[in-house]
Amino acid sequence: MKESEIILLLDTLAAHEKALSKLYRKFSEHFHRTRDLWTDLSKDEEVHRKWIQKMKSLYEQGKLVVNPDRITMMSVKTSIEYIEEQIQKVDSGRITEANALAIASNLERAMIDERYFRMLSSADARFAEINEKLEKATEGHKTRLKNALQQE
Repeated sequence: MKESEIILLLDTLAAHEKALSKLYRKFSEHFHRTRDLWTDLSKDEEVHRKWIQKMKSLYEQGKLVVNPDRITMMSVKTSIEYIEEQIQKVDSGRITEANALAIASNLERAMIDERYFRMLSSADARFAEINEKLEKATEGHKTRLKNALQQE
C-alpha cells in the first residue's frame, strides 16, 4: 500500500470516529432516558478521532508502521455508510431506544473484532499509549452498551 493510501486510510478511520460521534449525538437528542450515555459516547468518539489524527502524524514522521492487511478501506467506508443510514433512520423516527443500543453495541463490537487499531505498530511510546487508550475505551463502550441493553 502506498504512503498516500495509508494516510487516506487513517483519515477514513478518523472519519469513522466522527460519524460514530454524530450518531451517538443524534441518539442523545432522541432518547432522553439514555441521553447521558449517548452524550458521553459521542464526546469519547471525538477524542478517539483526535487520537487517530495523532497516529497519522506519527506515521507521517516515520514513527508508525501500518499493516493495512488487517483492515480494508472498503470495510471502513461500508461501516461509515451504515452509520449514516442509521442517522437518517433515527432522524425519521425509525429507530427505537432498544434498537439504538443494539446498533451501537454491534458497531463497537465490530471495531474490536476487526481489530481496527491492531493494524498499527510503533516503538514510539506515544503510539503505545494512544493505542492502549483506544482499545480500552472501545472495550468500555462495549461494556456500557451491553449493560444498558440488558437493562432495556
